[in-house]
Amino acid sequence: SQTLYAGGGGIWRSTDGGSTWTAASTGLTNTNVWALAVDPVNPQNLYAGTFGGGVLKSTDQGNSWAAIDNGLPAQSVIALAIDPANPQNLYAGTLSDGVYRSADSGASWNSVGGPDLAGKYVHALAVDRLSPQVVYAGTSEGTVYKSADSGSTWTQLPTAGLGLYNLYALAVDPTNSSTLYLASGGKGIYKSTDGGASWNGMSAGIINTNTYALALDPANPQTVYTSTLGAGIFKSTDGAGSWQTANYGINNAAVRSLVAQPGASGILYASTFGGVA
Repeated sequence: SQTLYAGGGGIWRSTDGGSTWTAASTGLTNTNVWALAVDPVNPQNLYAGTFGGGVLKSTDQGNSWAAIDNGLPAQSVIALAIDPANPQNLYAGTLSDGVYRSADSGASWNSVGGPDLAGKYVHALAVDRLSPQVVYAGTSEGTVYKSADSGSTWTQLPTAGLGLYNLYALAVDPTNSSTLYLASGGKGIYKSTDGGASWNGMSAGIINTNTYALALDPANPQTVYTSTLGAGIFKSTDGAGSWQTANYGINNAAVRSLVAQPGASGILYASTFGGVA
């Protein structure tokens, strides 16, 4: 739990909970890293999605990297997700060609989603921890797609009437598959309690609705965090019913990503456009 990775101008690794960082970019052919994923079973295995350079993999905790783009056109990979029950299953969200899936730890990739997701900018991916065959994908158009068969087929969820755009993040409650959240640019947070069949706006107290990231406390998923690109971090302790600022010590209000430490309560990491806290 003390080992962290950050992408930006390459890949950086900390082994002391973020106190110090060293470069971990040997073999990385594209340093514009937009997504990172760690194998939950074998943490030696890491995956990096890059802007314009596809996906790269490390099998030694970031000491060396190699491209794994067989079947994945050289393109921008904005989001990555791993099946927690079967880490050989990977999902990649791309800038202009929907979702790709690998069933062999990245050795080969196939486009999934058919005509519904073809050509879509997929910025967000989420896998249901309780039912890992359920996968969600969010697009820059504000649409959300759901797969109940590990990405083989997809159904568009009813978000079109919400006027959303730039759907940046999705999160599924790890204790309740029916509850999920989305963060959108300009429209704030929405929540579903029926697996995405319906949605409600949940942004009371967020003073900047250009929300960008989501994180749920693993020990208490009623505690939800979101970040904005201008007003820092907000925290809810009632499942997004209300929000308060949580910015003490944050010196950059443009927060790019959030990660709640697995197996711990109250430990949150935030990366900004310019650093990590």
